[in-house]
Amino acid sequence: MYNLRNPKQRARYRRATTRRRDSNFGASERIIRAVFAKERKAMISALPRVGKVDKAEWTKAFRRMWLLSGENAWRYSEETWGAAQATARGRQHKPTKAIRVFGLQYKQIPAWMKWVAEYLFSNGAEKIDGIGNVTKQRVKAALAEGIANEESIPELADRIDELYGGFEGSRSTMIAQSETIEAFNRGSQAQAKEAGSTLDNMWICTDDDRTRDAHKPPPDGIGNTTVPYDEEFECDDGTTWPGDAVNCRCTIGYAIPEK
Repeated sequence: MYNLRNPKQRARYRRATTRRRDSNFGASERIIRAVFAKERKAMISALPRVGKVDKAEWTKAFRRMWLLSGENAWRYSEETWGAAQATARGRQHKPTKAIRVFGLQYKQIPAWMKWVAEYLFSNGAEKIDGIGNVTKQRVKAALAEGIANEESIPELADRIDELYGGFEGSRSTMIAQSETIEAFNRGSQAQAKEAGSTLDNMWICTDDDRTRDAHKPPPDGIGNTTVPYDEEFECDDGTTWPGDAVNCRCTIGYAIPEK
């Protein structure tokens, strides 16, 4: 286990977790691009009327991304927590029948899976609404400009096609990376709780020129500080956990409490 109060070991831990999270970026981006592609097709087919963004498609996309990243974090935590995990599992009741969750089969529901469900029923709905609203407003603005220029239906369709090309590019990347990092960090948190960890939670920042001030090390921000195992953080930007903010690249870690 890493001694995260040692700067060199903390840096090694951050690099290792970053590699694990980054391995999901490509798959997550493909999931988001597929949803944008479906929206683009719906928008073009609905011209000159703007079609309704399908929240069900976004719900499925976020579920797939969080399952992907949550399981990755869970497997990494298995390696980290080891015996503590086995002890925690031994205390739990093991059902005799297999459980199916989100189409996947388990002997018991992993902690990270519970977090996926909680995320989809609470935080996920907000983000899905936000993405849909932003998309619709941009499409409406593009159509309004085209109609004002007396453009034909094929020309309006080209506007939407071009607009969604941008959505499927940088915007897909931003969404995929933000969701993957948050899912990984929250999956790790769920696993630590299930293991019965009493280690301090540590907010490990990526300290470079892209890091927002609130996430840098003291005195500027909250980076590399700890809170007790049963508490979350109070960051100046209103977030309570590494990765909760859009484009945050910070990592959650666990440190032996100082005496």
